[in-house]
Amino acid sequence: MAGAIAIAGLVSQVEAAELANLRNGFSIRHERHEVVGEFTRLYTGTQADAGYIDVPTSQISSFEPDLTFFLRRIRPPGSGNVETSQPP
Repeated sequence: MAGAIAIAGLVSQVEAAELANLRNGFSIRHERHEVVGEFTRLYTGTQADAGYIDVPTSQISSFEPDLTFFLRRIRPPGSGNVETSQPP
């Protein structure tokens, strides 16, 4: 529980990227989004010359914060709850 609170605190202090979850099961990571007519524009970077992807708004099921950066910091790859057998 304390870890979740710590992550929430970090996200509120840092402008984190988001994930646009699509109806087809895929997701698109982006920095910010805005609705332009029938499309949602997903900006792929923070710089003025960064690109964007226009996705029909009807194809986006939800948005959520992209916490992968924070999760890698808290639990490095390979440190999960994977049981390994040791030889006797």
